[in-house]
Amino acid sequence: MKKLFSFLISVLCLLPAVASAQTAGRGTPGADISGLYSFLHEGESLQLNLDHGKLSGWVSSFGFLDSDKDILLDRFFEKASLQGTRVYFLSRRIHGCWVEFSGRIDRGEGRLRGQEGYYVLVGTLTQYTSDADVKVSARKREVMLKSAFDPGIAENNR
Repeated sequence: MKKLFSFLISVLCLLPAVASAQTAGRGTPGADISGLYSFLHEGESLQLNLDHGKLSGWVSSFGFLDSDKDILLDRFFEKASLQGTRVYFLSRRIHGCWVEFSGRIDRGEGRLRGQEGYYVLVGTLTQYTSDADVKVSARKREVMLKSAFDPGIAENNR
C-alpha cells in the first residue's frame, strides 16, 4: 500500500511538468508576428508589420456601404501598438468608414511558423460608419483572425 501511495504521489508531482512541456512550444508570440492574417470575409485580409517594436499595417476589406460593398479597400493604420501580447490598431477613414481592434495575439494551432493559424488575433473589432450628417454608428464583434499560410516561411521550416 505504501508503494502504491508513493507511486501516486510521484505521478501527481510529474503532471505539472508534463503539462508545461506540452505547451512549451506554444508560448507567447515573439518578434515574428509580421505577416498576413485572415479578416472577416473571403478575399479580405489584415497585414501586420512589426519593425523595431513599432507596429504598422492595414486592413484590406470590402466597403461597408451599399455604394462600395463590392470594392476592396485598403485602410492603413492611423494608430497601432503592440505591448507584450496586447494589440491595438485604428485605421484611417475611407468613404466615412474605419475599423478599430483591441485584443491580444496568441499562438494558434499551426505547428510551424508559416502555417495557417500559427498566430491568432483575438479581441474586439469595431466597424465605424458615418453618414452624410456625420452621425457615427458602431458595430462591435468578437473576432479571431488567423495568420495566413506563408509558403516562403513554411518552406524554410522543412
